[in-house]
Amino acid sequence: MAKLGSSLNPTPTLKGRRIGNSAAPTQTDISDVPPVPQSHDSSTTLAQRLIEATKDGAMVAVPAAYEDGQDWETILGEDVFARLYLAASLFEHITDAQVQANATVLKAFWERKRILLITGNKSLDEIYKPGTIAKAEERLDAAVVALSGADNRERCFNELNNRRRQKASAEMGEYMRHQLANQLMRPDAIKLALAEGQAKGFEPAEAEEYLLSSLRTAGFAPVKTINQNPNLLLSSWTPGGEPLTGRPHTKVMGHDVYSLEEAGLVLYNALVAGDEKAARNLDTEDYLTNIAHDLKENDALLDIRDILGNRKLKVIQKRLSILYLLGPGMPFYVDEHTEAFTSPAQLLERASVSAHDFSLAEEAFKAGNLQIWINASATAEVKAALPVGKNSLNFREFLHKANPQFPLWISEISFATPAQLANFITHEEESWKVVYGSLSSGYLSPWLNAIGQNDILEKQAELARVLIGVGLEKNSEKARKLSVQALLEALVSGTTTPKIEVDFSLVELTGLSGEVEAARVITLSNTTGGYVRVKISMLTPLDGVRISSDEIFFDQRMPGQKFEITVHGNPILMPRDGQHTGTLLISSAYQREEVSVVAEAVFPSKEFIKFVSLSAISLGLIIGITRLLLEEISGAGYRGLLQQGALFPIDSATEGGAGEAYWGLCFMLLLVGLSYGFVRVLIKISKPKIS
Repeated sequence: MAKLGSSLNPTPTLKGRRIGNSAAPTQTDISDVPPVPQSHDSSTTLAQRLIEATKDGAMVAVPAAYEDGQDWETILGEDVFARLYLAASLFEHITDAQVQANATVLKAFWERKRILLITGNKSLDEIYKPGTIAKAEERLDAAVVALSGADNRERCFNELNNRRRQKASAEMGEYMRHQLANQLMRPDAIKLALAEGQAKGFEPAEAEEYLLSSLRTAGFAPVKTINQNPNLLLSSWTPGGEPLTGRPHTKVMGHDVYSLEEAGLVLYNALVAGDEKAARNLDTEDYLTNIAHDLKENDALLDIRDILGNRKLKVIQKRLSILYLLGPGMPFYVDEHTEAFTSPAQLLERASVSAHDFSLAEEAFKAGNLQIWINASATAEVKAALPVGKNSLNFREFLHKANPQFPLWISEISFATPAQLANFITHEEESWKVVYGSLSSGYLSPWLNAIGQNDILEKQAELARVLIGVGLEKNSEKARKLSVQALLEALVSGTTTPKIEVDFSLVELTGLSGEVEAARVITLSNTTGGYVRVKISMLTPLDGVRISSDEIFFDQRMPGQKFEITVHGNPILMPRDGQHTGTLLISSAYQREEVSVVAEAVFPSKEFIKFVSLSAISLGLIIGITRLLLEEISGAGYRGLLQQGALFPIDSATEGGAGEAYWGLCFMLLLVGLSYGFVRVLIKISKPKIS
């Protein structure tokens, strides 16, 4: 059987990470900026990483899980070994040199953070929790003093060990009281109790010792059998070792059981192992009611019938309801690749640190299966946190209500504070995609409500309306990026906003003549990074002046993005009565920049001289060619080009007759047309301003 708690196929293991510090922008000196978060292997626990680090000897660099994950929180704890990233269990192998080396490396790490903090990166104090950076060196020095010398290290180990055992014992007390109330602990129940004890903090041997002590203190003793197992934890225990034969009992899957809890555990183990017979038994009313009848559990008999007759429940949900009716304290199994959740409290803990466990629990919740287990085995406070719905948002509402300190999960990353989320948005170029997905799905709301900062979303919505403005589709990429920009600024007050710098304060389009447009390029730079709409317009319009674009969108998170706009000047459309000044307005939601534009078109002297010269030559050629043609046509005695005589052939009208007068009139009309065209061109070039 692949899954008991979920109807979906097993999901691949995700390597979750938690953001514990800032990420680095692309700069050369990475020691001056917070590091870029990197995924580390979330399949290892902190205890395992401390053991490996201790075995590796003196520290030479900050571990990845310390710098990029959440292991830096060891600086806050009472475990002086963990403060120096050492495992207390290996105290006999730790040397003074290793203590000093680890302290030196970690002090340098916190000193870099302190310098960044005092030079203006105030978000670090939120990311690392207020006061942590300031007190880090002091706490490291105290750890060095406590662990200097083998005797001191042994004393510290013993103190930590005692506190750990006391804490685990206190947390196991309620669990054991519930188990002992059944007046019977069979080997399977003892095995579960041992696993729960280790989950609470006991070492395996300590869990066995605690369990035996608890059983004997309660007056329990192992039931004697003919072939008594020498390992008492593999025996059944009852008050005073009372034999089981005199109790109500029945057979379940070939096992003698003396309580509903035992019956449930046998069926659970068989179902998890993939036994189809167990599945059929859980679907059969007669089989289940016979178990309740034999064990004299009449109330359970009625509940079993109600569950199996409930048409709203799916088959898997009926089976789970039966199992946790029989044994509320049984684990919640999800798949063969994942350790079962032993209790709702453990689920909340594991889901807060592991993306894989979070994902599996979410799928089980959406299938409606996890709620059955929680209702059967959780405390009243946790049960009260269960919502009516069963979608992903409802799951998060449950987690944050059941545990107000539960982190926000976005993709495979968890965030404990708004400052950590802001840091992720600032330093991860593609972060806007997953952040917007969580924002639009409503996942931030239960988290912010739980930590008492629900006003952040109100600020984000108000700011987003300003940043998006008009003219953008709500679901466009630009609008989504601007929504994330608004969230960033709402998360941490004083967040650096996009700042646009213009490389020119004056654009000169002066001395223009002719018909060729002039162009001046202006460069806009986003010096701080971030998403922003920039609008460009002529505040004071000028004839003949236009701009290449009326809007630019800066779409990079990192600083340094640049765009160019071009101011064009057309001298043909400009007035010719001196310089005229206008204002180019460059504005965003954050700033307003004005650039002066001076435009001037002058009389085109060179073009005019060239035009007149060409016109004179052309006119001479036309007149000469015309005279030549008239000579050939009229035969009136003209002797060649430009010879002495009247300019127009009309002077011989009386001699040549009406034909020559006709050609003379045509020639005059041609000259009038050429003269008119010449005057029109001059008017176009000079274009006097008409007021």
